[in-house]
Amino acid sequence: MMTLEELNSLISTFYLSTELTEIKWDELSENDKQVLLNKAIDFINELQFDGYKVSQDQQNEFPRIICREVIETPYEVKKAICRLVFEFRNNTVSLRRQLQREGVASIDTGTGGTKETYALGSGYKEVSNEFKKILSNWLYRGV
Repeated sequence: MMTLEELNSLISTFYLSTELTEIKWDELSENDKQVLLNKAIDFINELQFDGYKVSQDQQNEFPRIICREVIETPYEVKKAICRLVFEFRNNTVSLRRQLQREGVASIDTGTGGTKETYALGSGYKEVSNEFKKILSNWLYRGV
């Protein structure tokens, strides 16, 4: 869907080298950068996009077939991944916020053991409006 080299190139396109965001990115190890990229791609893969995957067994949401045309990873999706990487990088979340992001709606630690209730799509609500706007033309309209 996107390589670390593509991500680094996009970051240098959107952020000045003197911006704190770019400086913090440059301070990360290559391994940490790859971890953040993997998290962002995993997040993207949880969303519902228009069309359908080219192959039933493909891991990522792109390439997709939309209106009988094979669409590789669109620029907007790559830009959204870039945005997500920084949201994940800059996010120092509390345990409660992390659980919400993972979709946990409630936890009951009563006598019957621990019981968790999950809310569908709750993780999507946790990202910025800018992220949602970038992807708006590609997401399935029912989302």
